[in-house]
Amino acid sequence: MSECILSVSHLCKTYQDGGIRACDDVSFCLERGDCMAVCGQSGSGKTTLVRLITGLEKADSGSVIFEGKELIGMKEKQLNLVRKRLQLVFQNPSSSLDPLLTAGENIALAVRYHHIVPEAEVRDYVLSVMKDCHVDEGCFDMRPSKLSGGLCQRISIARALALKPEVLILDEPFSALDVSTQAKMTNLLRKLKAEHNLTLIVITHSLETARHLARITAVMHEGKIIELDLTRRILSSPSHPHAKRLVMAAIHT
Repeated sequence: MSECILSVSHLCKTYQDGGIRACDDVSFCLERGDCMAVCGQSGSGKTTLVRLITGLEKADSGSVIFEGKELIGMKEKQLNLVRKRLQLVFQNPSSSLDPLLTAGENIALAVRYHHIVPEAEVRDYVLSVMKDCHVDEGCFDMRPSKLSGGLCQRISIARALALKPEVLILDEPFSALDVSTQAKMTNLLRKLKAEHNLTLIVITHSLETARHLARITAVMHEGKIIELDLTRRILSSPSHPHAKRLVMAAIHT
């Protein structure tokens, strides 16, 4: 029997300033080792969902159970320990990396904070993770502003991977990349998933991205999951009008 590593039940979030229901009774179960895409147009609630899951925003109601532990209501100190195993890679890697630190130092900072390896081993460990993510060791001493968007994205992934997470969540990982770089990143994520036995959640507006990465896909619209099924089934026979629009967009990409 497959193990549910992350269970989300009846998760809700309303932003009071605009009365916007950004997350509306969302439920799903993610099996260990699986890859799920969360698709939808801008404003559908995708990013709010992952921020609620990782505790970056507080839910109004609902449940998030990760490896048997309830995260809703968990104190920040405990959440910080959980986040080591439940890592979020943000949409804009350039803004999430400290511009005053080099690429290597950005990764090393997280490694030191969580005491992943002894201090004497930090540099070699960081270099090994960078290598896994196809980042040349020459980038270790370069600041993010001197690197391409694709390299910054790989460094952000390396920083998350260095903490040895069980679940890796990527928020629009390809949105700022050209088609060629997107293909390379897709292959890299497949490789990392296999080598590190990762469970992945990929947030994307594109079902084309889901096609290449995810076994299952959740389609969101106005804060709700309107379809949740095998990616190939959604692509071949979507039932909801908004899912059909995403499929048509993928076909014409």
